[in-house]
Amino acid sequence: MSILLLKAFSAKKLINLIREDLLSLLQTNLDKIGITVLDDGTTWSEFIYRLYEIPPYTRNMVGLFWVPWGPEFGDPSWYINDLLTNRSRAANFAQYNGCQAAIEDGRNPSDVNDNVLLLMEAALTEINSTQRKRMYDRIQELLITKDMPWAWGVVEKLYHAHHINLAGFQQNAFKKLDFYSCTWEEPDYTIQISHPPDITYVQGDFQVIPIEWYITATNLSNSHYSIFRNTTFLTSGQWSPGIPVRCNLNHNATVGTYVYRIEAHNENEIAEDIVMVTVTTTAGSVVFGYPTIVLIGISVVCLLFIYQRLRKKLKLS
Repeated sequence: MSILLLKAFSAKKLINLIREDLLSLLQTNLDKIGITVLDDGTTWSEFIYRLYEIPPYTRNMVGLFWVPWGPEFGDPSWYINDLLTNRSRAANFAQYNGCQAAIEDGRNPSDVNDNVLLLMEAALTEINSTQRKRMYDRIQELLITKDMPWAWGVVEKLYHAHHINLAGFQQNAFKKLDFYSCTWEEPDYTIQISHPPDITYVQGDFQVIPIEWYITATNLSNSHYSIFRNTTFLTSGQWSPGIPVRCNLNHNATVGTYVYRIEAHNENEIAEDIVMVTVTTTAGSVVFGYPTIVLIGISVVCLLFIYQRLRKKLKLS
């Protein structure tokens, strides 16, 4: 069984949850292939002296080690060149050589597209953004799938909470937040209400279909409704998008025509819809009011009078 000492400044000696979790992960996984990992955390100064081989320390004094790397500016070269160049001292702790790696993999070390060292140097001076992206995509492909100088670890996930009314906020990997370009916008509380068809039903019909309204809005705040019949308040409640607001109709309502109105509220917005409901005595019948009946009665009397006069004239003749 092999034993590796994890040399990461403060694995457990100084509290750091990421490095503690990494130690546990390595111990669990490498144990399955016969490698025991022991915590050998150290101070930052001792750790960095070993990596940069500052006398009397050497890189051979670290075994398996974990090192963090964070951005100082938003160019991909910061993540790549210092860690992988072998033309300068830099921070090439993995002692990676792009030319040698290309040869070992059977690639042409003189071909820029097959040599990470040549690619990252060419990308530094490339001003065409499309070509530059292609170069860094190729670098990533070679490092991850071919050369593998590092075992890539953890990428921090950033969480920023802000008010819903704050528009234009951008996350920043450097943790330097800029609010100058942000704007404060009130959310849109506009309401849309469906318009059900008008209803006609026979008095006493127990199968009468209720009125159903659907109310929607992009943003919700204190969303509620009220329903009225003519000017009489019937009911109220909360509404939610996609859930119908129902209003049952009285099957024994008096014959006549009624105005059913819904009034929906959302924050400071108000919208309404009206459905006309007609109650009849029989299907397809005409409903007569009192004035109409009086007129019909007068007409009948007049017709009878005219009939009698005509009858007398016919007898005289």
